[in-house]
Amino acid sequence: MSARALPLTASGVVVRIDRRTIVKGVDIAADAGAVVGVVGPNGSGKSTFLRALAGLGPIADGGVRVDDESVHAMSARSRAKAISFVAQEEQSPADLLVHEYVTLGRTPHAKPWSVGGKDEKAVVDRALGEVGMIEHRFSSMDTLSGGERRRVFLARGLAQDAGVLILDEPTNHLDIRHQLELLDLVRSLDRTVIMALHDLDLAAAVCDRVLVLADGVGHAFGHPSDVLTTSVVATVFGVETFALVNPATGRSHLVFESRNPQPQHIFGECTLIHVKTRASFGAVAAATALLAVSGCSATAPVDESADKTSVTLENCGTESTFQRPIEKVVATSNAANIGTILRVGGLDRLAAVVLNTNNDAVMDSMFGPGIADVPHLDGTITMETILGKQADLVVGSYSGLFKGASGVTPESLQSNNIDAYVISDSCRQSAAADSALGTMGPWDALRADVTNYGKLFGTEDTAAQAQTELDSRLARLESAPDAADKPKVLIYDSGEEDLYTSGGNGAPNGIIDAAGGTNVFADVDNTWFKASWETVAKSEPDVIVIMDYKKSADEVQGKIDAIKSREGLRDLDAVKQNRFVVLPLAMFTSGFPNIYGAEQLRAKIEEFGLAPSSSIDWTTAPSA
Repeated sequence: MSARALPLTASGVVVRIDRRTIVKGVDIAADAGAVVGVVGPNGSGKSTFLRALAGLGPIADGGVRVDDESVHAMSARSRAKAISFVAQEEQSPADLLVHEYVTLGRTPHAKPWSVGGKDEKAVVDRALGEVGMIEHRFSSMDTLSGGERRRVFLARGLAQDAGVLILDEPTNHLDIRHQLELLDLVRSLDRTVIMALHDLDLAAAVCDRVLVLADGVGHAFGHPSDVLTTSVVATVFGVETFALVNPATGRSHLVFESRNPQPQHIFGECTLIHVKTRASFGAVAAATALLAVSGCSATAPVDESADKTSVTLENCGTESTFQRPIEKVVATSNAANIGTILRVGGLDRLAAVVLNTNNDAVMDSMFGPGIADVPHLDGTITMETILGKQADLVVGSYSGLFKGASGVTPESLQSNNIDAYVISDSCRQSAAADSALGTMGPWDALRADVTNYGKLFGTEDTAAQAQTELDSRLARLESAPDAADKPKVLIYDSGEEDLYTSGGNGAPNGIIDAAGGTNVFADVDNTWFKASWETVAKSEPDVIVIMDYKKSADEVQGKIDAIKSREGLRDLDAVKQNRFVVLPLAMFTSGFPNIYGAEQLRAKIEEFGLAPSSSIDWTTAPSA
């Protein structure tokens, strides 16, 4: 590969998302060929800052320059030749082969209508070889484990052959050997590398410079030994730290401890285990010296279960007991339910989420920044995925993950000593696997989840505040005047041969009702189901709500065009008068964002003249 390392500088970078300031005047300077780490707690703005450095989205103030040229003034092709960005998780078509996906990295260098050649194949093969995935070049992307996918993402970034490589949490999903191999590779590249890392000890070992972010502010920047000090770590991360020397290498390692430590027995006469692998890892190998401790003092081992408590709550009509504290939650199946977790104060418990990254800004606008820094999963979620995240709780639904298509069910999780929580709106009406879903009203299902998450996370006060807020906002909607004939509302989720929509038991039914409308399929005893287009046409909706998955720029227009092209639909008044309401899917599956969806739908119904004006500003929450 022929990339030339390029210097990158950023000064006073400010990033705002939906009127919230996520990054607040941050500076950074990466010399050509340097490795710069970005560290900080969850929610500190690391991912947002890295995307700003890569030119992926506008900045509100400040500037980013690569090789003394403004990143945001460059053409997309020129920028892609200069900077390669590898996200925590990338959306990859399941039917692509590994080498086809990595070849996408060559796009900035390709001539129009070219199909590549031997040189391109050599670049792709070299990139796959560097990350140890050459033997998988003809494998399908959807057959890879999380760690293998992570290495393929990096190979795509390497194949892009840019002078600056920006990596967001590159060690996610990787076992210890592949973490070290990846970071040793990073050190060997003739490129400038800027990467977010969670492991401060690895950052200290690998990076030439480290930026510490806290609440969107650059707290410190400089050499690791000057930045990752006991005072900085205590202030930013809230933990105590000290250095422990590895006698095998002479290198100091950062060791962390709670500010309220329990009596420990391990730092008596201890033997450090120095881990080696078949590869030579240079400076990076030293970072694993303190991997395990054995032969420590004669004090009896600490019973870890002594710190555990349990909480019993009702989930889907069954009394279930969960172990606390819950520290690593994998939240799947339902984007809006992730919003519920955020609203009750569970951000720091999230080990991973299934959420399209384009919905991060939607979540930020409602619950503040932070979700972008949580690892995002895509593709098939398997038990290996969950075990790799060391989850102690998995949240899912019977319409999603817990259907069991990938082998993950509450029962299979229990056999691996992992608790499972079923999202309340997806509870089965009977024990049958094909049972209809929905055993309570949509707002009651949300209330159940808010209460239960408060108990699970130990944030009961925050959950109580969320309940009060929800009831206040629902009461305000109820106070708005109804039309003599409530407008009929259709939910267009997805579908071509049939329409995937929502029945009387789903969250959209509650949203429509609260907004002063009537769900055209309110009489269907299910949450989500498929309806024929003929049935849709006969329902004669007054308003059509388009669910925006935020997967592509033309997704919404494609759905509108599909409706306008169908006989029986294109002549409806709602279609002829363009009474379409576009709202993110993340507001319409069951979760706290539902109240935002109801308010925005009410505003559009009033705008269409289908309900009397309430004179309420639906963009603001009611006063306390």
